[in-house]
Amino acid sequence: MILFVNVQIDNFFVVFKSINDIFYIIYTNKNKSIICYNLIKKWKINEIKYCHDNDDYAINFRHYLDRENKRDLVVSASCFDNNIKGWNANNWECILNLTKINKEGILLSSCFLNINNNIYVVTSSNFFGIIADPIKIFDFDGKK
Repeated sequence: MILFVNVQIDNFFVVFKSINDIFYIIYTNKNKSIICYNLIKKWKINEIKYCHDNDDYAINFRHYLDRENKRDLVVSASCFDNNIKGWNANNWECILNLTKINKEGILLSSCFLNINNNIYVVTSSNFFGIIADPIKIFDFDGKK
């Protein structure tokens, strides 16, 4: 099956099947908002305007299906302000807000890690082509 969606994707995105068997795409647009779009019904579910501090773009999205708590988690990272935000994609509550996690460089990537049913966010950064800060792991209380 091929889906044609009339939506402009300007930056990075994530596509996933939710805990409720709905297919979503989450992306950022030129207005620096996070958009959640239902791929089957072809409509916008939610828009979070200016989702990151300092008017920065979200450059990285990752999804995690939290089966234990029956929710979809999405993490978004912004490169220049070095912030990470975690979202419960079922109600768009911001459940994690880590600010200025790097001393220098830009935040490049993030992902979820499950260790013994504890969920963590892993980040990496880069400074002019070299590793600026080591890979960091945070829990949902913001502790490194």
